[in-house]
Amino acid sequence: MGHLFGRVVWLKNETDHVIELKESRRFAPHGLYSYTIRLDCFQQKKIGATMFHRRTKLAARPTVIRIFVDGVDLFDKVLTPQNFIDYFQISYRAVEDEKVIVRGVRAT
Repeated sequence: MGHLFGRVVWLKNETDHVIELKESRRFAPHGLYSYTIRLDCFQQKKIGATMFHRRTKLAARPTVIRIFVDGVDLFDKVLTPQNFIDYFQISYRAVEDEKVIVRGVRAT
């Protein structure tokens, strides 16, 4: 519960799909993820802004956060731990051809 007194980032799922953020470490076997955040349809959740950064430092291996929509990996979209520090809100939206776009709103 470290985020109670620290900065948080809001994750907002603005789609009718399940969004999962899965932490993937360098050299980890494909499909092995160390942490997962699930956002159900139209759900929002707040997490500590430095959570992924701290976890990366503890593991001493570079990390990316992969985005899954209804269980399918969006290979063209990943987040880094720094993104969670730079933005106070990260939202996921569906566009007309069922693609999901990721939008960050910068912290001030």
